[in-house]
Amino acid sequence: ISALLAGDRSKYSIDDIEEASILSESEKKAASLFQHAWKASFDDHRTPLAIFQLREAASHLPDEPIFPRLAGILLMIQKKYKLALPLLMKNLDYNKDKGGYKCEQLKAEAFLWVGRCLDMLKERDEAIGYYQQAAAVPNAEPVSTAAAYYIKHKFKKKELSKMTSEFTVG
Repeated sequence: ISALLAGDRSKYSIDDIEEASILSESEKKAASLFQHAWKASFDDHRTPLAIFQLREAASHLPDEPIFPRLAGILLMIQKKYKLALPLLMKNLDYNKDKGGYKCEQLKAEAFLWVGRCLDMLKERDEAIGYYQQAAAVPNAEPVSTAAAYYIKHKFKKKELSKMTSEFTVG
């Protein structure tokens, strides 16, 4: 940061952190597609392209939950609920595979988004089941609180207008 502020281009680049893992070719391709999806969504406002790139990234790293999760959320924002549901259901699979989510909030969010999508598809009884599962996840505040709310109140389309996808890098 200090090199950037000082305008010293010779110090912009730094070596990788020691012990940082080297990405495989699949990981590099998926990361590149993820970055392109981010740009397509936020900079270019080309949501269909972002969804395509996220789905393509998932083909390179099928065990990474962020790709179907974001593609499903973007499809929900576009009101394409039938297309979103299988991706959000796939995101739920990560709860079962390889020991599940490491973060309780992400686990609860997976259930919450399926419930929201089912509400949009007018499958209220099934949605409530997913909200209950999200609400029951321990240490998942504020997600579990939101899920408890939706057990009693149907998720509405107007709430989607307040939603945004959150691209994160980790």
